[in-house]
Amino acid sequence: MPSFVHAEVPDARLQVMLPLGPQQAGKAFNGGFVPTDPEGQSRLRHTRGWVPADGFDAEATFDLELAGTYFYGGLTYIHFGHVMAEIVHRILTTRQHFRERPWIFMGNLDPAPICGFAALPATMQAALTFLGVAPESVLFLRRGARVERLQIAEPGSDLGGGPKPGYLSLLRVHAECRLNALHESGSPHRRVYVSKSNLSPAGSFLGERYLESQLAEDGYMVFHPEQHPLSWQMEVYRRSEVLIFGEGSACHGTELLGSNMLQTCVYLERQPKHREVFRRLLEPRSEVFQALHGAHALGTALGHPHTGDPLDHTGVWVFDVDALLPFLRERGLARLANFQKSAYLAAAQADLDAYLRIGPDSGYARYRKRKSKKSYPLGTRS
Repeated sequence: MPSFVHAEVPDARLQVMLPLGPQQAGKAFNGGFVPTDPEGQSRLRHTRGWVPADGFDAEATFDLELAGTYFYGGLTYIHFGHVMAEIVHRILTTRQHFRERPWIFMGNLDPAPICGFAALPATMQAALTFLGVAPESVLFLRRGARVERLQIAEPGSDLGGGPKPGYLSLLRVHAECRLNALHESGSPHRRVYVSKSNLSPAGSFLGERYLESQLAEDGYMVFHPEQHPLSWQMEVYRRSEVLIFGEGSACHGTELLGSNMLQTCVYLERQPKHREVFRRLLEPRSEVFQALHGAHALGTALGHPHTGDPLDHTGVWVFDVDALLPFLRERGLARLANFQKSAYLAAAQADLDAYLRIGPDSGYARYRKRKSKKSYPLGTRS
């Protein structure tokens, strides 16, 4: 049975999540569990790549006082990939060492200091429900707090580091039991391509719908995960004989699956700098893992609000067709008998035109407005 670092901390301090200051460059979050021994408790902190990535304010206040013993669940976040990669992985490791307690999650400063399960982001609710966290056991704090006794365990996985030794065995036992109970008939799809084509073109492969049409001729089901509950996403993934992911947040829909619960998993890379992040996520969960490295980056149309530096994750890519076709054919993954490079490039050009039409009144632009005030023509900053 694997064991993870854990502790019961008396008079624990929990800092509300605050904006990162200039002195906290490189940190992931400002807030959460405030360590009493920063070095000795490093594995209990919020980590990325298995090392602390959190920050704290010396002048933070702790207005709430909670008597009794609580579990520390962690921070809150909205983005699907980040929730799955670095927010929910304390649940099973905590339960392994302590008997059940109410859970505390920390949020941003808000006039309502204590909220319940319903106030958590929807993705967090889905993941916690899958992990068996009872809604009535959740406290969502939006003010700093002192807790009489806090029981806390290190996360079994994090963003960049991937799963720690023994964690995937815990996940497999839990996930198989839950999925078998939730989806008795299972997924009927044997070959699945996980698509982003219904989302904004920002951060995506151009011409993806053309590739989907060709894969569909080879028997692939085109799956749009954002249209389905989290548990069904996992059910589809584990039942697929061949599962193809393009690089992106959808890959994190496998985070709560255990070792070798995927059969053949194929990863189509966009950015080499993310290669290890996604390999560490997908490979240990797969019986067979195959990755195609190489795509053509065209650049990004959005810049950082302060520096003007390009926001790489909002850029666009095209498939390297000369590499993609032999990669899929030689491994017996797809024949793509009618695939025409010229037709693919025409589809990619149409998507590029749509990307360049993202204007100030679009939903995506409104979402980014508070983070990006400068933009650049595609390819001028790359």
